[in-house]
Amino acid sequence: MERQYSKVYEMLVKGEGDIIGCIAYSIYKQKKIEHIEDFIKTNDGRPLDSDLVVFNAIALSHIKAYRIEAEQLLGKLFENVLKEEISRVEQEAISSQAKILRDIIAPITPLKGARRFWQVIMLDKVLSGLILLVLTAVLTIAITWRSDGLRKTLIKMLESDKTTEQASEPLSKPHPDSLISK
Repeated sequence: MERQYSKVYEMLVKGEGDIIGCIAYSIYKQKKIEHIEDFIKTNDGRPLDSDLVVFNAIALSHIKAYRIEAEQLLGKLFENVLKEEISRVEQEAISSQAKILRDIIAPITPLKGARRFWQVIMLDKVLSGLILLVLTAVLTIAITWRSDGLRKTLIKMLESDKTTEQASEPLSKPHPDSLISK
């Protein structure tokens, strides 16, 4: 008996570049293999061509379903590839943008990155405050000194220290006559 071949391939694949048809045919072949495996399990042997007539008749009625399933699989594949490519391009754009920003900012960063910008600003403010404090103290002393108030006060304090030293000296040294009488 001559083998009977189904016309499923000719009905699914429309031409050489028909990717959807090729995928649909592989779906058909997968279902045919599953049918044969089920047949072997239940009948303890391989099916004859006559045993596959019913499967082939059902397959011919599912041609559109095979093509729709193939389109969905291909769509999912494209969707996954597209998501991965979008993610890769986004990461590349972020990296590229960060590099461009670093290249733009590098020449205007103070001290070529040795200190952070805000550290330089704070150091500048602290130093300005200290200089202002010292200048204020010097000016206050100079103005007070010129008005003779501070100078007179300092002179009086120095003179009073000298007098206290002279007054306390005889008390601290014994009188020479007191040593003789003993």
